[in-house]
Amino acid sequence: MLLFRLNSYECIISNIVVLLCFIVNCTYCDAQESSISPILEPVNSSLIIRDSINTKYVSQPSYFASLTSAYTSNNNWQVETNNLITFASNIQYKHNRQLRAWEATTFLNIDLSYIKYIDSIWYKNIDQSDFSIRWVEKQDLIKNSLCIKLNTQLAPSYEHNEDGNKVIVSNIFNPFTLEMGYGLNWDFGERSNLNLAFATLKLYSIPNYSRQMKTENQFIKINNSVVDMEYGFSSQLYIQKSITETISWENTSNIFFNELNRTQIFLDVSNIFRVELLANLEFTFKSYFDYNPAVSTKRQLSQILMLGIFHKVN
Repeated sequence: MLLFRLNSYECIISNIVVLLCFIVNCTYCDAQESSISPILEPVNSSLIIRDSINTKYVSQPSYFASLTSAYTSNNNWQVETNNLITFASNIQYKHNRQLRAWEATTFLNIDLSYIKYIDSIWYKNIDQSDFSIRWVEKQDLIKNSLCIKLNTQLAPSYEHNEDGNKVIVSNIFNPFTLEMGYGLNWDFGERSNLNLAFATLKLYSIPNYSRQMKTENQFIKINNSVVDMEYGFSSQLYIQKSITETISWENTSNIFFNELNRTQIFLDVSNIFRVELLANLEFTFKSYFDYNPAVSTKRQLSQILMLGIFHKVN
């Protein structure tokens, strides 16, 4: 069943113009609000801005960083199934800025883990970087929203060919996925939200260093990659919940599709459970589920048990 597939890029370009106009409007409103001679008041890790009419604009940054050793169980994760000992790092940054008419949230998450073999060979296991900006209009329970999301990797990935030579198979921004969506947002709980983007543009690249993929009909011609664009529906779910004083749960889920078949649905889900044992020492369980038909039509699952040190600022 075809839902959102377009026959030409003219409609896609027109939607890009609409989204850019939306961003410009948000930026213009923010600039007007910021020009009211604010007075800055630091409160803990937040920053309260008061203007001449005593309206508050709150800026709330938060940070989290961890370095851990881990036991990893992979089931068809990046077409591999194994059980390994890994070393992992995680960095999170979130900045929430509340203005008069809009609320802007910036989020950055970097997951990087390597496997250490006995013969001192390092192998990269997980390399995911997610950056997103979300503008939400301040209304009632359900609000208008615009979300821009970028996913890529940081470090290059290598494989050995039939001759035993080391060849590159992927690099930073190859692959990448860039989504821009306009829709509705629903906030629930203190730090949780569901975003439904009924109009979403998706620009993505697939590595093609081996030159085995066809490139005649791609949207943009770039060496060593296949770049294309699609239009469809996307949704983002973020849950951050404290189960107890020392146990917390984080869920991040993303879905995009423009046809209800297994080659046009993209889904990734991550769950993180953290248990704070002592000061700056925690036990973490991470579960990654990824369904990306550009890589494999089989499910990809990675589960990680970690013990390590962390530092956070709320």
